[in-house]
Amino acid sequence: MAIDHFQGWEAVADRFMKIRSEVGTAVVRSWAQECLLPSSSIVDVGCGSGVPIAKALTDDGFALFGIDASPTLIAAFRDNLPAKPVVCEPAQDSAFFGRTFEGAVSIGLIFLLSANNQRTVLGKVAGALDPGGRFLFSAPQQACERSDTLTGRPPCQRR
Repeated sequence: MAIDHFQGWEAVADRFMKIRSEVGTAVVRSWAQECLLPSSSIVDVGCGSGVPIAKALTDDGFALFGIDASPTLIAAFRDNLPAKPVVCEPAQDSAFFGRTFEGAVSIGLIFLLSANNQRTVLGKVAGALDPGGRFLFSAPQQACERSDTLTGRPPCQRR
């Protein structure tokens, strides 16, 4: 079986960009403003097109870096935030720009990964944070395994 490095997102990238709402943006902005100094560096893991999360953090003056596995979403990110560094690679394989950050955010990605990939990504983010760095990510309140509503894929099929 071929490995899907895009985790199913490339096939639904255009649809995802059309339906992505502002949900969660206010929470992310509040977190960053309360937990980080102005102009702190933040890596957005699973940044998608950069809208709305990366754009909001950039608008608030943070130094934003993006990571996403979908070439289509990365192209949109570059259109939306042309001055911001971004790489096209799965989070679990990312080198995180070979640097550390004061903060990291991941909205809508971690809980979609298999348990092994969750551990890998969480470990990589921990290694990419400065001492005392902060990480905000979305996750369900209870442990569960479910198919992604956009890709239709269960976590065990996501690399």
